[in-house]
Amino acid sequence: MKYDVAILGGGPGGYESAIRCAQLGLKTALIEARDLGGTCLNRGCIPTKALLHSAEIYENAKEAENFGVSTGTVTYDYGVMAARKDTIVTSIRKSIGIMQKKHGVEVINGFGRLKDSQTIEVGEQLVKADKIILAMGSVPSRPPIPGLDGENILTSDEVLALKDCPESMIIIGGGVIGIEFATLYATLGKKVTVLEMMPSILPGVDRDMVELISMVLETKGVEVITGAKVLSIEGGKNAKVNYSLNEIEQSVVGGCCLVSVGRSPMTSQI
Repeated sequence: MKYDVAILGGGPGGYESAIRCAQLGLKTALIEARDLGGTCLNRGCIPTKALLHSAEIYENAKEAENFGVSTGTVTYDYGVMAARKDTIVTSIRKSIGIMQKKHGVEVINGFGRLKDSQTIEVGEQLVKADKIILAMGSVPSRPPIPGLDGENILTSDEVLALKDCPESMIIIGGGVIGIEFATLYATLGKKVTVLEMMPSILPGVDRDMVELISMVLETKGVEVITGAKVLSIEGGKNAKVNYSLNEIEQSVVGGCCLVSVGRSPMTSQI
């Protein structure tokens, strides 16, 4: 099939480009290997905010008696929280698909690989286009840490797929992804330890904001260890992370370990 424009990647960059190209009268194909919406909708911003909102309601409910509202014993069901998150994501994803159809964009499901400057190979199908837009997005970075593939060693993708709440969590990486999950699970009453290699969490974020967030994390009982260099991870029923702090080797144990050291471009096998 020949198109004016073929777009590789159905995240915000891809599906918005597809709509605009179609609005300009171009015959447009949008190729996506997984789900429309990309990382932000399916494995990032939207699902984390949905879970955080549930955690916030739980936290507020525990304080309800201070406002004259009797709630009895407040508990939560993480499975229901996760299901609500999935419902929100699915609803938005369907809306994106409807928008593509409305504008006449042809959505092709499959993993696309560049064959040449005007051809994308999707399985056994060859998609030809005068112009190709690359919008593959990103994947969780996987640093060369021994033991990274062990049991209960997770990336943000896998954590968001959990149906049960871990009893405790070690988070490698104190950037925005790690701190967001630290806030979530600490709000739900779980023990959270954050290991950050830099002198401070949230590198690059305004200092006043970092100080404020650090105070919130402390209030929630999150242990933040900065200047920690992770040496290895031991997976299993519980996860163990070995690290060096001030040239002294130490370790911490948790129900699972989240590796959140940033994201890398999705260029592998393209």
